[in-house]
Amino acid sequence: MKTPRVPLPKAHPYSLSMTANWVERLIGPGLLLSFLLFISGLIIPVASVDKLLFFTGSYSILAFIHELFGQGNYVIGSAITVFSVIFPLLKLFQAARLWWFIDYRSVRITTALSRLEMLGKWSMMDVFVVAIGIVVATSTQLANMTPRIGIYLFGMSVLVGMLAVGQMERLARRITDAAKKSQDVSTVR
Repeated sequence: MKTPRVPLPKAHPYSLSMTANWVERLIGPGLLLSFLLFISGLIIPVASVDKLLFFTGSYSILAFIHELFGQGNYVIGSAITVFSVIFPLLKLFQAARLWWFIDYRSVRITTALSRLEMLGKWSMMDVFVVAIGIVVATSTQLANMTPRIGIYLFGMSVLVGMLAVGQMERLARRITDAAKKSQDVSTVR
């Protein structure tokens, strides 16, 4: 019995990805790399903890969140979940949607751009929350924490994502501004 093929979604013929020049074509791979680094940063340990009240061992961000909820620290666990998991995922999915699936000729592109810009304002908050936790724990002598590769992968995810999204926003603005100018010229005639 032959298994049916599930077709992969194709980019919209008038998406930003289809209009990019050779340098701008790096945006798509940059978004994918950012996503892979983000997932790696979530599951690979970000710190080794020698002593911290209830925590000892190496923790990934997801394991740390799980441990916080398990210990009843719902406010801190929720804050880290929102700023380190949910906001970055929303930003990456919105950026991918804008890059591959939204027609740059439609009015939906301005809505998608404004959503992406709103999510971008929170883009460094995820690394900031994790870093603050490590700094506070080590500086107050609550713990001996050693950064691990996960924190670097997580930080690289944010940086690569910021570069890709910034370049994509410039491309989108250039295209939408050119479309507005051509509309203005056609209404004057």
